[in-house]
Amino acid sequence: MQQPAPPMSAPPMSGPPMSGPPTAYGPVSAPPIVGFPGQPVGYPMAEPPKKRGVAVPLLASLLAVAVIAAGVFVGLWVDKSNKLDSSEARSNERQVALDKSNKDLEQTRTDLKAKTDELTKAQQDLRGTQADSTEAKRQRDVIGTCLRLLLEASQAASNGDKTTTQNKLNEADKPCSEAQLLIQ
Repeated sequence: MQQPAPPMSAPPMSGPPMSGPPTAYGPVSAPPIVGFPGQPVGYPMAEPPKKRGVAVPLLASLLAVAVIAAGVFVGLWVDKSNKLDSSEARSNERQVALDKSNKDLEQTRTDLKAKTDELTKAQQDLRGTQADSTEAKRQRDVIGTCLRLLLEASQAASNGDKTTTQNKLNEADKPCSEAQLLIQ
């Protein structure tokens, strides 16, 4: 519920007129009257300006220099920060490339070691085969010598040459004894 407005206790009143003849207090646009009656009327004398000290301009110029220096340092810091970021990025790229190269190098070393081992084994097999081949050739020669001498002795016996037969049999004794050991 709303309360009623309080009653007006005084009758309405209007202010002095804003236009019309001049009033007792004088024109509003005139310069103020200062001083005693009988003195000339006018604006009061302005006070002479106070002398400024040397400190205010000096401090103002120092402040300006400090602000400029701060701006230069901020600019340098931002520049160095950008250069640092780009150099870190380049460093990371180089490190990745270096790691990849090291990995490739290690793989190449592993492959080379495996191939070296294979080559060594193949060379050993070849040496063994060559040694076997050399021994087989020697054994073949011993058996061949024995057979050749026996054939010559047989031929000399069929010709009736007992001296040649005996010489060939004596000559065949050593190779045939060795051949007999190889065949067994």
